[in-house]
Amino acid sequence: MFKSGDQSDFTNYRPISVLLAFSKIFGKLVHTRLMNYLEKHSVLTENQFGFRSNRDTCLAVADIIDKVTDKLDAYNYSLGLFIVLSKAFHTLDHAILIAKLEFYGVTGNALNWFRSYLSNRQQYVDYNGVQSSLFHIRTGVPQGSILGLLTTDH
Repeated sequence: MFKSGDQSDFTNYRPISVLLAFSKIFGKLVHTRLMNYLEKHSVLTENQFGFRSNRDTCLAVADIIDKVTDKLDAYNYSLGLFIVLSKAFHTLDHAILIAKLEFYGVTGNALNWFRSYLSNRQQYVDYNGVQSSLFHIRTGVPQGSILGLLTTDH
């Protein structure tokens, strides 16, 4: 799907995933259970604000302002380093994600489900009615899935 810029530049397009309604509902259930697990076991840092309940970017900005003003009040210096990871959805390696899930205690059927969810995905390009052959996807997460949001947080 075209995003913006020069239409002849393939980097200005993003893949889309066709997800069934059942997949979206089940994904929401898995998302809720996984988030509860991560919160319960304190896997997520308190400094992570994105894609978490009751923690948005406004709260992150307020937190930074508090920290900077505390340092300034104490006559100390503050330094901020901001990094933007472009195409985070597209570059996530499935094997690394599975290893991280296992490291954080996701095992058994839950881990096998995530393996199955990410494996055997294929894509093709449809440009001006011409379709490429199928290509196996080994990185990235399906856009449009609520589970994709979880993977870009850590």
